[in-house]
Amino acid sequence: MYKAIIFDFFDVIHTDHQKAWLAKYGYKREGGFAEASDQLDSGQIDQEIYFQRYAQHSGSTPEKIKQEFKDLSKIDNDIVKLIKKLKSHYKLGLLSNTTTDELRPILDQYDLAPLFNEIIISADVKMTKPEPEIFQLILKRLQVSPHEAIFVDDNPNNVEGANAVGIKGVLHKDFDSLVAQLNNLGVKT
Repeated sequence: MYKAIIFDFFDVIHTDHQKAWLAKYGYKREGGFAEASDQLDSGQIDQEIYFQRYAQHSGSTPEKIKQEFKDLSKIDNDIVKLIKKLKSHYKLGLLSNTTTDELRPILDQYDLAPLFNEIIISADVKMTKPEPEIFQLILKRLQVSPHEAIFVDDNPNNVEGANAVGIKGVLHKDFDSLVAQLNNLGVKT
């Protein structure tokens, strides 16, 4: 029986504004963009340097990119409602490859932090998904065994990473398929 459900944030609960921005301009998350993103997520650089690097690789300005990220940001209210329902039956975790500076303002804006028993931000712990250690850390903090947890992410590599440590990984594609997958696992939605 499952006791905890762990959610990714970007492109599950909230748009991944980085991915949306790259797509808008026809860029891929590779080369300098991938390097800057990976360094940000692992806490090696801060957001200012990240936006400077994105500007350098795109020919834009850090200020313009920051504003476009904000403009591309959108919360998924259906997922938030689902999480609120799940809160009464399960321990909930949030596990995101990002920085506190990026995630906390969004959590505060929508009052999402109280929905989660544990929030782990990759840059804070210097580990990123799909590394096994970050999954083990959230399991420890939630005080559940791997087989008692479900992990929801839009990235197949992260889902495989969760499965590799014994967590049931669920690939998020859209709201309806997520609910169907959770129901098939016996989760009360």
